[in-house]
Amino acid sequence: MCPYMGLAALVSSATQRKRTTRRTDAGLPVSSYTGLIEHLASLTLNIVAVPSAPQATFTMLSRPTPLQAAALERLGANLSVSRTSQP
Repeated sequence: MCPYMGLAALVSSATQRKRTTRRTDAGLPVSSYTGLIEHLASLTLNIVAVPSAPQATFTMLSRPTPLQAAALERLGANLSVSRTSQP
């Protein structure tokens, strides 16, 4: 029988700090994988038209939150949009 069975694992000071503050060392909120995916899903593409030329539209991506920007950077994702339409 292993002598360590039944003993609680040691928790690092970084883990204790994150549990207490619910923030990472970078100041971002700590979340579950599901929570992060839900937060990333809130990025939107908006089709924009200028009142003086309503037929000419362009697509604009919403500005990512700091958490979304950090996650996208870690993934190496580039979310540039370049689609336009004109009459």
